[in-house]
Amino acid sequence: MTTKKLTITLVAAAIISLTGCGQKSAEQYLESAQQFQQQGDFKSAIIELKNAISANPSNSEMRLKLGQIYLEQSNFTAADKELNKALDLNATADDVLPFLVKTQYYLADYERAVSLAQSIQLSDEQAQSRVSFYSYISNLRSPLPSTDYSFPQDLIGDDQILGKIYQALTNNELESAEQLSHSLEENNYELAQKNYVKGLIASQQQKFSEASQYYQKALKIYPSWHQVSFQLADAQIRDKDYNAASSVIDRLLTLNKENPYANLLKARIYFEQQDYAKALPHAEKAVQNGLNSKMAQLIAGSSALKEKKLELAYKYLTQAAQGMSKDNLVYRLLAQTQLLLGYTEEAQNTLSQLEGLSKIDADLFSSTGIKLALKGDVDEAKTFFEKANQADSSNAANLLKEGMLKLATDDASAITTVEKAIQQDDELKQAWMVLARAYLKQGKNAEAFKVANDWQQKSPADGLTLKGVIYQELNQPQKAAEAFKQALEIEPTHVGAYFLLLRAYQQLNELDRAIEVGRDIITISPDEMRAYVLLLQLFEQSHKLKEIKPILEQKITEEPDLLSPKVALALYYRSSSKPQEAISILEPITELNSLGLIILGDSNLQAKDLVKASAAYNRLRDKFPNDSRGWLRGIGVLELQGNTQQALELTEKALKKFPNSQSLKLLQINYQTQTGQLEKANHSLTLLKNTQNAENDTLLKYEGELALANKNFKQAQNLLEKFYERYPSFISAVPLARAMQSNNQFEKASKLLEDEYAKLDDPNKHNHTMAEFFSFNGAYEKAALYYQNALKLNPQDIAAINNLAIVEISRGNSLKGLELAKQAYSLSPSIPQIEDTLGFAYLRNEQLEQANTHLTNATKLLPNDNDAKLHYAELLILTDKHSQARKLLENLTSESAKIISRKEELLNKLQ
Repeated sequence: MTTKKLTITLVAAAIISLTGCGQKSAEQYLESAQQFQQQGDFKSAIIELKNAISANPSNSEMRLKLGQIYLEQSNFTAADKELNKALDLNATADDVLPFLVKTQYYLADYERAVSLAQSIQLSDEQAQSRVSFYSYISNLRSPLPSTDYSFPQDLIGDDQILGKIYQALTNNELESAEQLSHSLEENNYELAQKNYVKGLIASQQQKFSEASQYYQKALKIYPSWHQVSFQLADAQIRDKDYNAASSVIDRLLTLNKENPYANLLKARIYFEQQDYAKALPHAEKAVQNGLNSKMAQLIAGSSALKEKKLELAYKYLTQAAQGMSKDNLVYRLLAQTQLLLGYTEEAQNTLSQLEGLSKIDADLFSSTGIKLALKGDVDEAKTFFEKANQADSSNAANLLKEGMLKLATDDASAITTVEKAIQQDDELKQAWMVLARAYLKQGKNAEAFKVANDWQQKSPADGLTLKGVIYQELNQPQKAAEAFKQALEIEPTHVGAYFLLLRAYQQLNELDRAIEVGRDIITISPDEMRAYVLLLQLFEQSHKLKEIKPILEQKITEEPDLLSPKVALALYYRSSSKPQEAISILEPITELNSLGLIILGDSNLQAKDLVKASAAYNRLRDKFPNDSRGWLRGIGVLELQGNTQQALELTEKALKKFPNSQSLKLLQINYQTQTGQLEKANHSLTLLKNTQNAENDTLLKYEGELALANKNFKQAQNLLEKFYERYPSFISAVPLARAMQSNNQFEKASKLLEDEYAKLDDPNKHNHTMAEFFSFNGAYEKAALYYQNALKLNPQDIAAINNLAIVEISRGNSLKGLELAKQAYSLSPSIPQIEDTLGFAYLRNEQLEQANTHLTNATKLLPNDNDAKLHYAELLILTDKHSQARKLLENLTSESAKIISRKEELLNKLQ
């Protein structure tokens, strides 16, 4: 035991001895640090200085030295910390301030740099010069520079020259700045600043490659001078050196991926490379993170426009346009976006503000004119066509559009305008056609044929085709066909003549010859979608639809990359009630045309897959937003899914796109009525009636349903009877029967519904409608009959079981009602309405404990359901909880006469 203690003591003594021998003094550490610094081993120098400070924490010289090395190593934060400590430890200001003010400049802490420099006057001339220089350029950089800060008079040597260069650059005196730069000493004194100002000068001289080289030299000295990294990337972008710029920006983004300016620079690279999909998220991030830059907004808006994200483009371009001069490109892009979104009035307003019209504006004005014409604002449309032609008087296409509008509005100058278009461009085919039709419209047939003959001299096949069109307009299909055949002899690939010949054979009812022409078209133009659709129609009209299938399959085999034959085959399958086959063709294709997406959606609808149908229509709206079919079909699916509020929202969104669509306006009234927005529905109806015939058939239906919702039962019955008389059916009879029952005409309503029900090909679809009608009117035996019919078709029809349970209870068959309620609950225990029915059934069978369990839970889950409240109130009365029952009933409000009657009945029991 004694030996062990002795060994430990000896080891401890050895360790203490070794430690004592290796210990350095603070001065030795400082000397070692200086040696490492001279060797360029700054990492070791820093370690030695930290050891020196540990040995002597109050030594200001060591803090100063460590701060200087940190500054040299571009670790500005650490340098600031150590230099401040040196100053706190009473290091002389002459020694510390030149480095500390400089450090604060590189930290972009400009206000502190200026404040510190102005607080102390140094005795050393060179030290004061450096402090004043960094104070001066810090004030120039400050977000809130002092206006009374004059050029310092105590600058000497290169500090003075650098200061004057900054002054010249601030005053846009580029030539003076360049001359001064040649006076800088060729030494290492403030070498980073010397390279930096030379980079600034080169940038302003548009010498971006040279500027990049100077910025890189400055960054080699101070790699953490991030401001210069941004300027380097900017210069490289302007020099089209995108790879180099991208590397610099990626380094900046690793420091802060949210940095708005770094994201803007990245967006600029992608934008200039026309990679708009990648430019957009970076530009958005720049804007979202607070960079209120017109460039960021313009790149975001333009990229979104290119990517067809129109609402996003509209948002950013609207921001970018604010405060910009009215001749700026952003206004033209904004107008283009507004037109694509269907915001015609806004586009009209934007274009009206444009200054300095140029040729590029002609198409914008022309497109707006077309939109205004389609909206019915003809006079304003003509004004915009005139502006289009002022912007580019040589644009024959715009002259033609103006002429077409004049022709449509019976303007006598239409012919003159179209003739001008032909004079500008006699190869504008449509102009010849429009001119001939203009003469035909005026009854000048000879003049129309003269136009065709004149065109035939310039373009024989086209002239003959026009001659055929004139014969068609004059209802002479045989002569038209001969003209088209002559045109095809001259130009066998004239697709327009082929289509017109096909139409002529249809007029002559020569369907086999029309089919032959259709097959010729898909031979010379195998991706011509219109030809396939016409062929399908012709084969169906000829009662031999099945014969087109092998033709389409062969075409797909011959041309596997073409889309149109595949879409046509899918259309064949859908028309043949084989939706799954159509889906299997179209579903794998990522880039479908509009017809393909419609067929895909319709086929899924036919297959009763509403989710996939909705997805197809969503794709159609996203890719072809101006195709109203995608909107209307999408609205229809939402209605089928029972999402009436969403259907209304999509309808109102569609109305922004198609503001003159009567169908959409009627749907809006319908959904506003169904969702209880009666004031809005009344307003929409008034607006529609002001622009439409009040006796419009469809309008009668929706006006009647709105009157029914407003409880104007006599008006509702009057309107709905008119609609039913014009369109007698079970569907039109239902709202009429509801109006009749509210006018105390139950027998008449009952007969109406039963008569229409009997006429239905598949009446079982409407068992629930019939049952609900009779149940509401207290005709429980008939209601039970229709629910039983529904259960024969589907024994697990939960709604039918639950509702039949209520009917049986109402008929006095409480035990049967309980049996059915239990069955419904076992099938779907999570539906609170079903639990309420079960509780009510227990209540009527005087099983109060079970009733309490289910009715208490149902009332919690259905806080706004008056039926559930009445059932629970009845339970409370039977269990002598009168005060709770009274409170519940007094708070119950309803517009239903049946609910109010039952409420009064229960309140009377509490008397």
